[in-house]
Amino acid sequence: MKFYLLLLKMFYSFLFFLNFITIYLSDNVLTQEWMKSNDVVYYGPKYVTEGQTFEIMCQMSKFKAPRWTKNELPTGESKRFSYTNKIGIEMTRIEVINVSNASAQDSGYYRCNSFSRSYHQISVITSEPIPNTEETSTTADILFNEIKEDYTTITLKCPLLYDTTQDTEFFWYKNNINIVNDERRTVEKTQLIIRNATSAVDAGDYMCRAETISQLGGSQFGQIIQLRAPIRIKPFTRSQNVMLGRPFTLQCNYTGYPVGKIHWLIGNEKISSIKLSELGIEIKPNTDSHPDAVLVVRNATQLHTNSYTCVVNNRFSEDERSVIITVRDRPVNGQSPLILAENRELILGCNYTDSEGRPVIISWKWSKDGINYEDFDEEDKKRMKIDERDHSLIISKGNKVDIGNWRCTNPSDEQQFLIIIVRAKPYLYPFEEFQKTNYKSANIIEGQKFELKCEIISDYNRDAGVMWYKYNENEHDHLNKEMQSIGKSERIQIKEFNVTSSLLTISKVIPSDRFYYVCIADNGVTTFNNTILLRVKDKLGALWPFLGIVAEVVILCTIIFIYEKRRIKPDFDDSDDNTEPKATQDRTSSKSQDVRQRK
Repeated sequence: MKFYLLLLKMFYSFLFFLNFITIYLSDNVLTQEWMKSNDVVYYGPKYVTEGQTFEIMCQMSKFKAPRWTKNELPTGESKRFSYTNKIGIEMTRIEVINVSNASAQDSGYYRCNSFSRSYHQISVITSEPIPNTEETSTTADILFNEIKEDYTTITLKCPLLYDTTQDTEFFWYKNNINIVNDERRTVEKTQLIIRNATSAVDAGDYMCRAETISQLGGSQFGQIIQLRAPIRIKPFTRSQNVMLGRPFTLQCNYTGYPVGKIHWLIGNEKISSIKLSELGIEIKPNTDSHPDAVLVVRNATQLHTNSYTCVVNNRFSEDERSVIITVRDRPVNGQSPLILAENRELILGCNYTDSEGRPVIISWKWSKDGINYEDFDEEDKKRMKIDERDHSLIISKGNKVDIGNWRCTNPSDEQQFLIIIVRAKPYLYPFEEFQKTNYKSANIIEGQKFELKCEIISDYNRDAGVMWYKYNENEHDHLNKEMQSIGKSERIQIKEFNVTSSLLTISKVIPSDRFYYVCIADNGVTTFNNTILLRVKDKLGALWPFLGIVAEVVILCTIIFIYEKRRIKPDFDDSDDNTEPKATQDRTSSKSQDVRQRK
């Protein structure tokens, strides 16, 4: 009996552990894959200007054989290519390839070991046009295709160098990332089909891999297919006013593939290095290290009043955008725009300087959105006062009614004025659908509908609008997240009720929809956002704990049945051995009686 109870205790302990693991797995806690070992590490630049020299280093195990390839083809011997190596640390070696006088043909994916799936991408920036943009010759190491219009279907065929057998499985990669079949992208035999393709999301370098299933087979990589997209520069503000002596910055942002070369025009002329030095203009890379993307002027003068044009060319397409910069020598200046913090002090001030640059005290006339200070409500005036020293307007406790365009005007000359923009953060209503989850995440079962409504609170929607973005879960802790715009499709829709309110709808959620979804409200001065993580659960996720309990009951009943059967069987055997026939017992009894009678 004690053995039976001990066995039950051990079994229930095992069932408790099994049930815990089942629930743990069903809750999508272990949804992330194990990190794959990275046997080769690369170091080197990402962008290279044509004509420059670049160097790529790779660190690998000293037991691996080095072999440099570009787009899966050997780099070979050339006067422009040189190779060196040295001993690394912890049983590693460092291989170096040096390429001089870089050209467009040097763009691609470099490997120092053909068995490694990691590689280093180099983009050579050049504006020389390609003779034929429709070229698809198989003799080139790169093939070309183009997204001519967004939301169309693109079909890519795997361009293998050698024939394959029928027992071959195909895998596709975009920019070194494996493509998983989803609603938009599917692999069908040797083809990759991309539905609702957009230049911002789908342009890039594609490569296929053929994996032979038979034991004698192996892997074969196809040629690179460059899915190109025309250059589209994000427009500047049409015109900008800059105060004399103040700095200003122009940044040229664009979409398109391959990477384009940026150059700037002042008026209609290209700016030389000498003219840049004379005007005090600096051209430098942006945060992504793209050359010549940012134009900086640290001290604006009247010479900087002109039209500035950004031109981007990626060898098969070109685009340009212009902005007019006007440098004004206005005598009235002040800090604008200002961000309103509720229940805190807000100071609006205007400064006037005469022709000799000396400050002059002016008794400013104040107004907001065309309403003079004298006509304000008495309750508002209690929070405000005009400083007698410089006639600035001081608001002791700012609130939402102070949002607007304030104006200080010189009473003696109404042409001398300054508009001070005051805005608060464009606060959003929380996502109503997920209040119980503290708005941090949403757990949706695969195939269900997912909706998010984004709306700015009415008192804070001055000059504001909402936009939808998403970013990968592994970038949540990064400062510079790669925000992706959410494109519309048959399954994903964005319904805009007005500028300040919209509804994001995913009709049927699939596992690839697992992202952080961000609604950003922007009023041109400051921003505010609501962010939520969409967790996609398996359809059968809730069934696993139940199946675990059923398995527990079946195993328990089986153990009890086997134990009882083995315990009862020996008892029956003992009883059979000790039992005698009734006739034998009767004869024995009669004999004993006869013996007693004879005595």
